[in-house]
Amino acid sequence: MVLAALGLAAPSAHADSVSYLSNPRHDGVAGGVPEPPLGIRWARDFDARVSFPVVAEGMAFVTVRNPSDGPYGTVVHALDLQTGAERWTRTLSGTYYWSALAYDAGRLFAINFDGVLTALRAADGSTAWARQLPGQYAASSAPVARDGLVHLSVAGSGGTLYAMREGDGSLAWTQPVTNGDDSSPAVDDARVYTTYACDHTSAFDRTTGTPAWSHAGPCSGGGGAPSLLHARRLFTVESDGLVFDAASGGTVGTIQSTQPPAAADGTVYLTQGQRLRAEDATSGVERWTAPFTYEVSTQPLVAGGTLYFGSAGGALVALDRASGRTTWCTATGHGVVGGNNASFAPPSALGGGGGLLLVPAEDTLIAYGSGGAAAPGCGGSGSGTGTTPAPGGTGTTAPVTGGGAVAAG
Repeated sequence: MVLAALGLAAPSAHADSVSYLSNPRHDGVAGGVPEPPLGIRWARDFDARVSFPVVAEGMAFVTVRNPSDGPYGTVVHALDLQTGAERWTRTLSGTYYWSALAYDAGRLFAINFDGVLTALRAADGSTAWARQLPGQYAASSAPVARDGLVHLSVAGSGGTLYAMREGDGSLAWTQPVTNGDDSSPAVDDARVYTTYACDHTSAFDRTTGTPAWSHAGPCSGGGGAPSLLHARRLFTVESDGLVFDAASGGTVGTIQSTQPPAAADGTVYLTQGQRLRAEDATSGVERWTAPFTYEVSTQPLVAGGTLYFGSAGGALVALDRASGRTTWCTATGHGVVGGNNASFAPPSALGGGGGLLLVPAEDTLIAYGSGGAAAPGCGGSGSGTGTTPAPGGTGTTAPVTGGGAVAAG
């Protein structure tokens, strides 16, 4: 009823988390993620940093960096989604401790730091094909797989955006891009979008690679960040936080967000240090702001009428996305930090599906769902109900302040 009163419907149907930031549009919306209260269904400690989860075929897939005293490389783990039991593992060799995953049509696509893209059969981890991407050698952004193509950008000598055919790993097309690292492409029905350091942002035809539009930034250098597609707009969090008309490339606004935002049903959810802010995705008008006593350190994840986020101090928090009120909170016991870790470790973000919320917390992957073991409150009481701070908003259609101060950092 509150969602309807504020003009917010439940998010349209989405698949489970199949890529970095949930889906090819990077909007942070994942289907099959439950709303609170939640219990701990299972947890797996890998003794090394764990990536964002990919959920498909009744499994959760993650990559884990090798221990610091071991050789370079990462390991892909396929876990039974409901129990956390190991189904299979695959070693990914390569320089440093970075790799990232995406899923589509029965295959898991893994890229390592050296720019080797490997297609694994999701059912058993066997190799369908492996290709060294031509011309570059330093990958640090997650791939996106959709409708027969894998899109990814790799740097080394300048930068290159690639489209690889999912079936056999053959090259569909390439385009040179400015800088070329740290930007997992955002993909919609027609186009693929990239944003690199200094606001260099471009759009290309998804199947042919033909340039559609480009925005040149005021400087050059390495880096970048994934962008978000929603409401026919492309939201960026590089230098100036530019918002583009996705069709024309015209600049239509700006945002301020310390993490990639999430968006659903005409609302964009922005992280601003120790607060979350909801804005109308078209007009930029504030809907609510929720303050906290610690920094929001992940992209929000949208699950029905709920937003989830994590903090570096270990809190996992749920908010009502219509009002910004905190509805549930638990202490994970580990730092929950999103973002791309470049060569140090695989990228991290919340994800889920199949009735579970999956939280990568340092070395541990925790699965939350209905039932299960009691989740401790944010104050560490272990009561199983979570800590619900005093609501800070009125629930009216005017901008409100929600959330309240959560005790644990």
